[in-house]
Amino acid sequence: MLSKPSIHISSTRMLMVAPHRDFAVHQHAVLQVTFALDEEPFEVWTEATGWASTTGVIIDANIPHALRVQQGWQATTCIIPQTAPAKWLKESVLQEAPVLLLNGTEFNPVKEDLLNLSRAVLPDGETFDELTNRIYNCLLKNKYLFYPMDQRIRSVLLYIQEHITEGLSAAELAAHIHLSENRFLHLFKEKMGIPVRQYIVWQRMATAFGFFLAGRSLKEAAYESGFSDPAHFTRSFVQINGVQPSAYAPLKDHFAFRYFPEA
Repeated sequence: MLSKPSIHISSTRMLMVAPHRDFAVHQHAVLQVTFALDEEPFEVWTEATGWASTTGVIIDANIPHALRVQQGWQATTCIIPQTAPAKWLKESVLQEAPVLLLNGTEFNPVKEDLLNLSRAVLPDGETFDELTNRIYNCLLKNKYLFYPMDQRIRSVLLYIQEHITEGLSAAELAAHIHLSENRFLHLFKEKMGIPVRQYIVWQRMATAFGFFLAGRSLKEAAYESGFSDPAHFTRSFVQINGVQPSAYAPLKDHFAFRYFPEA
């Protein structure tokens, strides 16, 4: 079977496994971990490091950076910084630094499974969560426990995805799991790390991106995901990913894409 790059997205995380992708200077609202899967070094630039050759790097959210890759396959995972794993990474690994170069061997326990993603995408959100948790634990040294998602919140996530093109008020979501609006808003932020409104924007972005990679136009992808117009989708995408969705247009036919709204 031919190798094919892949992108997996869940409610708060993204995982891309791909070969030699260059990215000009950009920044985004998520914490990023990138590492080589076959020991081939790549170059990373930040204001703190300048251009540096490495086989692994962790970059905090909203830090300008660039990647220059000549060969080999890399894995990149991004995570919303308000979530528990991201906070643990900032506290235990970055330790308030904006960027940290890694030797890449930290991730040896997961590299084979990640390379397998070039041949077959993950089957479900639970498997995706387990794999990304293993990546984070390569850096966290298993010092933290990853708990299963609260079933009430999982039900809300699925409801949001099923009604992604609608208005989706907090009162409606609270009623779905039989809570008061205030209690629901508190519970959602406690369990997910971000306000529900911010989460809905992330989900619309992920859904629209999936439609775009599947062949829909930017306009079609935006409207079918609940955005008011394509410009709103593009702004949201740039804020989270640092580049415009059109940067992925040449790759539409070359990437496998999976989206897990329940994870």
